[in-house]
Amino acid sequence: MQGSISQGWKLWIKKAHEQRLNNYVKISVAAKPELKMDQSIDFDILICGGGMAGASLALALAPQGWKIGIVEAVEPSSNLQPSYDDRSIALAQASANLFRNINLWPQLEPHCQPIRSIHVSDKGRFGVTRIQPQSIGLDALGYVIEVRPLGQVLHQKIAQTDNIHLICPAKLASLQQNKNSCQIAIETSDGVHQLSSKLLIAADGALSPVRRLLGLNHDQSDYDQSAIIANVTTEIAHAGRAFERFTDSGPLAMLPLTENRCSLVWCVKKHQLEQHMALDDQQFAEQLQQRFGWRLGRIEKAGQRSHYPLLQMRVPQQIKDRVMLIGNAAHAVHPVAGQGLNLGLRDVAELVESLSGLTSQQDPVLDGRLTEYQKWRNADQRKILLATHSLVTLFSNQSNLLGHLRGASLAGMDLWQPVKKMLARQATGLAGRLPSLIQERS
Repeated sequence: MQGSISQGWKLWIKKAHEQRLNNYVKISVAAKPELKMDQSIDFDILICGGGMAGASLALALAPQGWKIGIVEAVEPSSNLQPSYDDRSIALAQASANLFRNINLWPQLEPHCQPIRSIHVSDKGRFGVTRIQPQSIGLDALGYVIEVRPLGQVLHQKIAQTDNIHLICPAKLASLQQNKNSCQIAIETSDGVHQLSSKLLIAADGALSPVRRLLGLNHDQSDYDQSAIIANVTTEIAHAGRAFERFTDSGPLAMLPLTENRCSLVWCVKKHQLEQHMALDDQQFAEQLQQRFGWRLGRIEKAGQRSHYPLLQMRVPQQIKDRVMLIGNAAHAVHPVAGQGLNLGLRDVAELVESLSGLTSQQDPVLDGRLTEYQKWRNADQRKILLATHSLVTLFSNQSNLLGHLRGASLAGMDLWQPVKKMLARQATGLAGRLPSLIQERS
């Protein structure tokens, strides 16, 4: 169903956009030659948005030698003290492979907590499924990392890469396309500048200004849920175990973090949100204990809470002439199964594969390189959106008969090794077509 993004979602995205780069530690590296902001600057590739998807794409494309520009609206600010309540994300094994293959893993790995198993349960039902990486010959299904060190590593590397130019703070003012190039006007502190490139990539988030200027429609479903985010500490060490627990208000995930902490993503009905956010830390921990159970013993500490509304969104037309959308500008999914950023990083991997081998003298649009990209990304995105939507819908139905069937299914999957192996591959992002950038290399 086509629709506009809800007001609550808009407000949350705006706040997150304003604060996003506050999660990056101040960069201290040797300066590279400063980009001279003449009235007009030509690039081979322009990326609007310097968040995780945009920064990862720039670094993945850089070895091909193109002149790459990143236009980012929010200037990185100093925030040197790590806090207990940093946001965290789950990187599937395929996403970790991407960072290995662009030589960032040595800097990221010390901040990562490997996921050694996934425990899936349905509150009030008997069945559980346990997924282990050993079934597919791996040591981990993925990794959980806080946003702060990930952003630090990405932007330090960008600052050290001569053919990537970060233009920040800069606001997109206009966009035009012709047969041979795409031109944008940006507003900076010293005036308006014109930038041009053969290809413009929008990685500028769910409220994408590029998407708005292009007039691209999007399909959207509102789940009538909000996700509460917090870091918690438990009595029993998590030992790398991740928990996905389905409840009558929505899924609840406890992801393992370093220092025996867990990253909580608790989905609740929108009408329950205010009540949960009003609880003090002790009351919140008690409510969480009641929903999650005692698999990690007593919940000893709950950090500061934040929340955001949940919806599913996808832009049917993600390429328009010389402009394409990736990441949250192109799609948003429910956090169940932790597919959001991983889906965006697969956009990155597929795009790099599609553009591989082109020189700066060649035109990726006229060369037809985006046709295969669109084909493969459409299939993967639709598969993930269908899978996550089906999980939320199935486990939100409180029919007793359906509940018993879910419990029996979880128990059956736990015993059926071929199914567990398939689930493990899905969890790692290693099922189906694999662009070379997310394949494991010897």
